[in-house]
Amino acid sequence: MKARGAMLLAAVLAAGACTSARLALDRLPAAGTSGRPERFGQGLLGVNAQASTATFTLARDAEIALVRVAPDGRVRPAYPLAPGESSRFAAGLHTVDVPEGRVWNAPLAVPYAAQETEQWRRYNACIANNRDQGRMPQEKGSVSRDSSRVVAPVPEPPATSSPTQAPCAPVVVPRFSAGGGAGTWETENDVIVLIVSESPITSDELRARVAGARVRSEADLRALPARVAGDRPTPWAGYFMVRIPNPRPQEPR
Repeated sequence: MKARGAMLLAAVLAAGACTSARLALDRLPAAGTSGRPERFGQGLLGVNAQASTATFTLARDAEIALVRVAPDGRVRPAYPLAPGESSRFAAGLHTVDVPEGRVWNAPLAVPYAAQETEQWRRYNACIANNRDQGRMPQEKGSVSRDSSRVVAPVPEPPATSSPTQAPCAPVVVPRFSAGGGAGTWETENDVIVLIVSESPITSDELRARVAGARVRSEADLRALPARVAGDRPTPWAGYFMVRIPNPRPQEPR
């Protein structure tokens, strides 16, 4: 009974570990393929993050589907998305819209943490030095309530000046980004996956095929087109591309 309980606990922990895992976009190649890309052509040519579009080319008439994979591994349909949209595309160059996720970037005082810590260290050392000299100045002033900065009380200079009793510099550290805003909405990076086959797919079918899917690794990413294409005897090809590639992307595999 104890052994069975231990096995069950291990299974639960393993499932939890898998659930909390994320897709490491920075470790993925900038682009890749799976299936039979030689049959359908070059596939994905590029993703325009600013315009939220994907451009692809087909060597022959075919059926296509597009999905996007978020950093948390969730798979969301991108095309066909609306009822009635056709998955049939002619041979040649095409550009379609791909929805984007949005994430809130709030650069509050975090970039200034080290600077603020150092200023407080110097201020406290100055106060301690004046106290040790027996000439601790009387402080006046108060902490500023201005949300854009923190200002330490400014001590009054000692009546008799001394090299060891200089006024202690106040701590003033900006709380927001240089632009003055508290944060901005930014495009969430993800992976765009194009699936090409000879079998049509509707928006409802696409949603059903990716429902509950999780991508945790490059191997999962390369296997995803088979799930979307379905268990069919006709050939298919998968192409993926990171929406916002790394500054130094890896070579496509």
